[in-house]
Amino acid sequence: MGLHSSALAALLTLAVASPSLAAGNTADPAATVEASGGPTALAGPDTTAAPATPQGTTAAAPPAAPADHGPTTQDKTACHRSHAVNLAVTKALKRPPTNNPLDSYTYIAGIRCQEEGLLKQDFLLQSGALTKNLQDKGVEFTFTYYPDVSWSSFTQPGFSAMYITSMDVYTEKTGFLWKGGQIHFTTAGWMGDNYIGGTPLNHLVKAEEPPYAGNQWRIFELWYGQKLSKSVELRLGKIYPWVKIASQQTSGIFQNTAFDYPGVYGSTTTTGNFLPYAVAPLGAQLIINPDPHNQFIFHVMDGKDDPTGGYRFAIQDISLNADDGVEFIAEYAYLDHSPDPKKLPGYYKIGFQGNTGRFYNFSSNTMGNGSYGGYVTLEKMFYAEPGTAIPRSQGLLGFFKANITPSPTNIVRFNLSTGLTYAGLIPGRDHDMAGIGVAYSGFNPDAANYYASPANAWKAGVVPANAETVLEAVYLAQLTPWLMLIGSYQYIFSPSKYGASDPLTPTGHVVMLNTRLAF
Repeated sequence: MGLHSSALAALLTLAVASPSLAAGNTADPAATVEASGGPTALAGPDTTAAPATPQGTTAAAPPAAPADHGPTTQDKTACHRSHAVNLAVTKALKRPPTNNPLDSYTYIAGIRCQEEGLLKQDFLLQSGALTKNLQDKGVEFTFTYYPDVSWSSFTQPGFSAMYITSMDVYTEKTGFLWKGGQIHFTTAGWMGDNYIGGTPLNHLVKAEEPPYAGNQWRIFELWYGQKLSKSVELRLGKIYPWVKIASQQTSGIFQNTAFDYPGVYGSTTTTGNFLPYAVAPLGAQLIINPDPHNQFIFHVMDGKDDPTGGYRFAIQDISLNADDGVEFIAEYAYLDHSPDPKKLPGYYKIGFQGNTGRFYNFSSNTMGNGSYGGYVTLEKMFYAEPGTAIPRSQGLLGFFKANITPSPTNIVRFNLSTGLTYAGLIPGRDHDMAGIGVAYSGFNPDAANYYASPANAWKAGVVPANAETVLEAVYLAQLTPWLMLIGSYQYIFSPSKYGASDPLTPTGHVVMLNTRLAF
C-alpha cells in the first residue's frame, strides 16, 4: 500500500461536521455533526480527490451541551463547549472533542469544556473573548498545519506539509439569520516533497503528501446544510461523503490509505476503485435519524467530479453530463450505546454504492458503463479502564472494515482491514492513542495484467500481483489540545503499484513522524 496520504487522501477528507447529542444521556447518531476532515493526497498517476488523501471536512449543526455521561473538566453550569479540532483524524477534523479519545460519534463520556491557559486552550492563537464571541454567534474559523518527515526503503527521506483552512456559519446562532442552517467552506494546500511518484506502492503511506507540481492549493468543500426537522437534514453543494458515511475514529488514526476505504468510484476513468481518493463532488446528502440508535444516509453526486483524479486545480468540474454519470451511496448505521457505564458501545454500518458513468473495463479492454460495490464497518469498545474519573474515557477499542467492488472496472477488487486502538495506554497520558492494524487489498487480476503489460507498466520487469498487505503500528501523543505528534511504522508485503509488483522489491517499510498544529 502506498504511503498513507492523508493529504492526497487528506483532502482526504476535508469535511467539517460535528455530531450533535441526542436528548438525555445518549448521542443521537442522526444529530451527529461530522468532523471536518482534511484532504488526502493521491497515489500514482491519479491524484486523490481534491486535496490529497481521504479525510474530509463536513460540518453539521453544532452539538448540544455535554450530555450527562459523567463529570466533565468543568462544572456543566459554567461550561463553554470546547471547539478544539480532532487532530487524530483529518477526515473528522471538526468532530466535537470528547472526554474519550476513542469516541466515534458515541460521546459516551461527554464533550469537553474549554479551559484557560496556553497548554490547555483549544487553539494556539485563537483564544480570548473575541474567539468565544464569534463561536457563540455561530461563526468558526479553523487553520491547521501538518508538517511531517518520513524515511522508507522505497524512496529517499523527505519532508512535506499540508495546511487546511475552513469556515463554518451556523445561521441560527447568529441571532439574525434563519433557523437550522449551516454554511461550510474548506480549502487545502501542500508543500514539500512528493513521495509516491516513483515508489512501487499501490496505496499512499502518508497522510499529508503534496500532489504533483502545479496543484498545491484547492477549494475542497463548499456546501449548505439545512435541518428540515429534528431528525432530518439536507446538504447541497460540493460534499466529501466520507465525513459521515463509513466514518470511524478508530481506523482513522492509521496513516496508510489502505485503512481508508471505501472511496469514490468516479475519481478517475482508468482505475475505478483504486484508492480512497478525497474528492468532494457536486451533490446532495440526506441524513435521517429517526431515533438515537438508527441512522440512514443517502448521497447522490456528480459521477466524475474530476476525471484527472485530483490533478485539476481549485473548484474543478461542476458540470453534469452523460459520460460523467451519477454516483450514489446508501448507508444504514446502528449505534449501540447506553448511559450505563458498565455497557460498552459499538457502532455498525452497512452501505451500497454505484456509479453510472463510463469506465475502462479491464476484462473486455473497452470503455463501458457502471461500477458498483458495498461495504461493512464495525467498531466496538472491548474494555474500559475501571476507576477513571470519567467512566469509559480510557480503554481498548477494535474495528473491522470490508469493502467489496466486484465490477471489472476497478483495480482493487476488495479491501479488508482490522485493528485495535487503546486510549491512555501509558500512565499519565490519558488522551494519547496507540494502535496496531493490518490491511489487505486484493487486486482485479485483469487490471493487474493490464498494468503489468509492457505497454502500460509503470516500470520494466513488473509482474501481476494478487494483493498487497500493510501492517502498521501508530502512536498519537496529544501534547495539548492544539498540538499532536504522530509516529507510524508500516511494513508492506508485496508492494504493488496499480496491481503490478516489482520482483526486486518483495517487501518494504516506512517510518513517519507527523506533527499536527491547530492555530
